[in-house]
Amino acid sequence: MSDDKNEMKLLGRETIEAYISEGGFVCLKQDGYMGEDASIINMLPTDVPVVVAWLQELASRAEE
Repeated sequence: MSDDKNEMKLLGRETIEAYISEGGFVCLKQDGYMGEDASIINMLPTDVPVVVAWLQELASRAEE
C-alpha cells in the first residue's frame, strides 16, 4: 500500500489501484499489459456502495 492515505494498491497480475482524485472522485486504475494504456474508472463517492454491491454479487456468482 502507498504511503498516501488516499491511494491503495492491490498487487499481483496487473496492478490495481484505488485512489481519490484531485477532483474528489473515487478512482480505480489498472495498469495496462503488453503495451496497452492503463484503464481508469472515475466515480462519485455516492456511487461506491452501488459498485461494491455489483462486485459482491458478481463475486458470489463466480464462486458458484
